[in-house]
Amino acid sequence: MNIKDIFDELLIRSGQFVLISSNVELNIERFRRIVESTLAVYGRYSPHEEHVSVNALSTREIDLSASVIASLTGKPYLKEPKFVSDATPVRQIPFGLLKIFPGMDNTNNPELYDKVQAPFEYRKPKLYLPFSARWDVHCAFEHVLYETEVDGKFEYTLPTITLSDQAFFDYLQGMFLMGIGRSRRAFTLNDLPITMDASDIASEGKELRDQALEFMSNHQKFYLAW
Repeated sequence: MNIKDIFDELLIRSGQFVLISSNVELNIERFRRIVESTLAVYGRYSPHEEHVSVNALSTREIDLSASVIASLTGKPYLKEPKFVSDATPVRQIPFGLLKIFPGMDNTNNPELYDKVQAPFEYRKPKLYLPFSARWDVHCAFEHVLYETEVDGKFEYTLPTITLSDQAFFDYLQGMFLMGIGRSRRAFTLNDLPITMDASDIASEGKELRDQALEFMSNHQKFYLAW
């Protein structure tokens, strides 16, 4: 999702659409900082998760640095995993046989598939596995504000956030309203009715933020830590 589209959406949700974007106290640059802080909070409760397939056929030490993850997933915005939730061998091939028969890894023999739980250790960004196999690694990632340059201008997107992440948007809207309310409260002029609701806006934002935080806490992805 593009950060400008999110900014415009929040203007509508919060009733600030009566003003043009340039007259809103929080411009895109300031809004970007609020987005980043909201991503940090949301990521503590609901990190982005991906299953990554890795080959540990000749080594039991797997590099999961950002460049490797981008190569494996085709998603350049993913960084090194925050933590690894699970690692499951999906094809176990004895290394000795693999040296003798290099093509064995390309067969479709179902007897070579062995899906079992196995111990592992993740020392960011290295993953240490107990034996040689092809592994399905369940990774948890930080949500990121991804920066790209288009025609000499920088664009910011949230590739791991969708409209279904309602708690994220509620928290962000709360922070947005708090920022606007506090800004207007600091420069209230009695003859301008548009600024007289500054305290109400800030209070509404705080209530919305607190409700979103409670929802995150009650619906967090605790299973990733099992």
